Amino acid sequence: MFNDLSSTLALLRTRRSGRPRDLVEPGPSASQLRCILEIAARTPDHGKLHPWRFVHIPGGRREAFAALLQDAYRADNEGRQ
Repeated sequence: MFNDLSSTLALLRTRRSGRPRDLVEPGPSASQLRCILEIAARTPDHGKLHPWRFVHIPGGRREAFAALLQDAYRADNEGRQ
């Protein structure tokens, strides 16, 4: 079975990639997120890119973060077109 939604752990064990548009509210609780990140930190790293780093952007700060990313992208790509 793929994407078993009976629990967070079951989903992580059976998950398959999804589309960003399918990631909608409600998100995981703080304790669920902590568990998710603990499991994710133990997953294989085939590129040998340790150490892992996770960045959590709270819902109320996503627009500001998106604007920051857009500004950085534009600054980095200025004059390339």
